[in-house]
Amino acid sequence: MDVLKGKHCSVDECKQFDFLPFNCSLCDKTFCLQHREQSAHKCTALAQEKNNILPKCPLCNKYVLIKSGESADTKMNQHIDSGCTQYMVDRKQESKPACTYSKCKAVRAPCECRLCRKWFCPQHRLADDHLCPYSDSGPKKKGARGGKLFNPFKAKLNDIQNDKNKNKNQKNKNNSAKFDPAKDRIRLRSVAKGNKNIESEQRFYLEIKFSGALKKKPLSMFFNKSKTVGRILDEICDERNIKNNNHIASARQLVLECCRTGGDLPMDVELRLMQPEFQSGDTVLIHYEDE
Repeated sequence: MDVLKGKHCSVDECKQFDFLPFNCSLCDKTFCLQHREQSAHKCTALAQEKNNILPKCPLCNKYVLIKSGESADTKMNQHIDSGCTQYMVDRKQESKPACTYSKCKAVRAPCECRLCRKWFCPQHRLADDHLCPYSDSGPKKKGARGGKLFNPFKAKLNDIQNDKNKNKNQKNKNNSAKFDPAKDRIRLRSVAKGNKNIESEQRFYLEIKFSGALKKKPLSMFFNKSKTVGRILDEICDERNIKNNNHIASARQLVLECCRTGGDLPMDVELRLMQPEFQSGDTVLIHYEDE
């Protein structure tokens, strides 16, 4: 039978005759059971692939590109048969610069923008992602692609303004870094007004601000979680002596707006049912509906 025709192991130190030999998929040589693994017979093709060793053509002195799973000898023969014109390493592809976007640290930038002709990483390849000056949404500085003529004086003023905005943002960032949410919650609980008979687990704390039309100072209060928004609005109005005519359809209606989400709170819903969209410790703004 043909299956019983064996072969010798290709390892020089072994040369064991095996009736069921194994063929390596990389170097295409025959091995016994002990040396069938690529690491066991120290496969030369695997070593080249791991170490990124590219063979050099003896005729044109150029490196031949070997992809994963390909034989170096076969690829070299194909390169020589093509007259040393194919399967070479593309130096232009190899020398592509890093991402041109100033805030990106990507080392590889294989994507070229068709508008500004600069190279970017895949994350910033789109014009809007790298703030391309020639896109419809980006600032146009040159007249070559339909934009306005570049004005050096205006550009200098823009740079000065950008530096001022950067310093302002850095200052706001430093101020926000000093803010401690834990200390702010302790402060809110210590200064908030409300019914002391409400248990601590049922208390809902709010920072309350008023619009310019109401002309009232900010206030900190706590309420029972089972109360509706309309009920706590009545308590706030009683505390600040604000006339609440929400029961009259033709009168100006007062609304509570969550400053964190920017949405008006429904009057007939209990506080506990609006969590976590509306949480204890949030800031609300009371204003007229037509403001």
